[in-house]
Amino acid sequence: AADYSAADLVFNAAGGFAGLEYSVRALGAGKTLALANKETLVCGGSEIMRLAAANGAEILPVDSDHSALWQCMHFDKTAQIRRLIITASGGAFRDVPREELKHVTPEQALAALMRLCARAEKSSGDALRLMRTWGVAEEARREVLRKLTAQGFIDDARYAGAFVRDKIRLAGWGARKIRTALRAKGVADAAIDAALAETDDPEGRGARLRTRLERKLRTVRAADPYDLRNKLLRHALSLGYDYAESAAAVAELTETPEIPCDDF
Repeated sequence: AADYSAADLVFNAAGGFAGLEYSVRALGAGKTLALANKETLVCGGSEIMRLAAANGAEILPVDSDHSALWQCMHFDKTAQIRRLIITASGGAFRDVPREELKHVTPEQALAALMRLCARAEKSSGDALRLMRTWGVAEEARREVLRKLTAQGFIDDARYAGAFVRDKIRLAGWGARKIRTALRAKGVADAAIDAALAETDDPEGRGARLRTRLERKLRTVRAADPYDLRNKLLRHALSLGYDYAESAAAVAELTETPEIPCDDF
């Protein structure tokens, strides 16, 4: 737990906004915080720094970008450095003057997307969204997408398969959350259904859900058993598991009768 009394240092590498809570707990307990969660500072920077100062806690930047800056300062926060400049890759049109970005041609868009897709999988929705930001006309966007698909640079079925495997294995997501995310990326339901069917494993799914709930159980704060069950159930639902499966897993973990739906 982030505020475990015997810990001298807490390493926070949680993904996304959820990491903010762990940072607050660690700093509130006066722990040294090794921080690899950007959202802690993006979402609560001023409050986090105030909390660290109030409790005499130290924050060590271990995330790649933040740690690189710290290393440039030779790990000395009091180093007399006037300023540090962070550069970025700039995307597919890094070397194109700003004024010319308003007039990206279909040929330029096709070439840029080929380069992007050669480095990492993209969905059809990703490609269309990028072309829209580049100002490519709608009819031209569809033609570029047709060429990318015909040449194998974009394959929504392939993309969905990789996405499902990663989210199940690495993030422990359930089918509902996966489906919602893929729809947002423009992937058709047929491709989503096929990808989910390939990885359907009820026993494995149940084990993953239980593992996630056990992790949550170690950190959750609840006023009473009823509050605990509700928080665990909401966590399971937020991961994309259906209600019946979530309720059964929570009931098993807390050794209580299954939670009736009308409690929510």
